[in-house]
Amino acid sequence: NLSAMLATAVYLWETDFDFRKRFSKASYFCLPHYRRMIDYASKKMNKRIFKEFYDDAHVIQKKYVSTLKGDVSWFCKKFDYNYDAEPWYNSKDSVQRSIKFLSGDPGIED
Repeated sequence: NLSAMLATAVYLWETDFDFRKRFSKASYFCLPHYRRMIDYASKKMNKRIFKEFYDDAHVIQKKYVSTLKGDVSWFCKKFDYNYDAEPWYNSKDSVQRSIKFLSGDPGIED
């Protein structure tokens, strides 16, 4: 099923500009699926189109990794007594989100 979904996503990205807009609004792609999507697209798309696709997907990943890194860093700082009075912001579940992101396990609860 994943192979068909990747094929559909790559096809739609190439042919449907509305899909490109929706694609660029994705929060992130879990790493195992991201890798498979990039591998599939690199084999099916011509080089110019693939570069655009890769750039779009990479921006999404880079943004999410940066956010996750900041959240995990803040989570760790919260265990230092100097930061005890500071708010948690979005870091309380950052470890679980990191595991979910890295493993690609959709069964891990948010």
